[in-house]
Amino acid sequence: MFLHHSQHAAVDRLLADGAIGQLRGFSAAFTIPPLPESNIRNHADLGAGALLDVAVYPVRAALRFLGPRLEVVGATLREADGVVRSGSALLVTPEGVPAQLTFGMEHAYRTEYALTGSTGRLRLDRAFTPPPGHQPVIDVTRQDHREQITLPPDDQFARIVAAFVREVRGEAPAERTASAAESRRVAETIDALAARAARTKAPGDVS
Repeated sequence: MFLHHSQHAAVDRLLADGAIGQLRGFSAAFTIPPLPESNIRNHADLGAGALLDVAVYPVRAALRFLGPRLEVVGATLREADGVVRSGSALLVTPEGVPAQLTFGMEHAYRTEYALTGSTGRLRLDRAFTPPPGHQPVIDVTRQDHREQITLPPDDQFARIVAAFVREVRGEAPAERTASAAESRRVAETIDALAARAARTKAPGDVS
């Protein structure tokens, strides 16, 4: 649903206008505090864990900004009781632009991405889960100054419901969000991350 928030289109415009020069790197993080053991995200038999829950967001953002040819070159996953609790990954485009991703369910809350360019850096907080009344702030840092751009609030949940209704009615989409091919690419990237990852067990884990 985060793809439907207008803050990402604002980032697109800044990049297109050369706000940070040529893109040199991307980083993203989505981490949440530990959940009660009764939470569905902690049940291994139900496909739980950070990889299939929060990791999808930074992966999808990386593919959105760097393109579908991103490849996983390294990853690590931390497990406990058969559930992935956290992890990180390094992906890279054929041109050598890296994406550094962090995700987990045992951290302080964090949801952000940043793009580094040849002349500056752009950062967006509350990138994946902004509440409807939240006014996003894009932080743009260049060598000689820093600018904070405040955007109007938006409701990504209302937008995704409206997009679903338009799809059912056969109406033209109001804006481009994602295709089936892009969704498949996210799944393929998650699978590649899992296959490449070095896995460690949390202290005390006996699974």
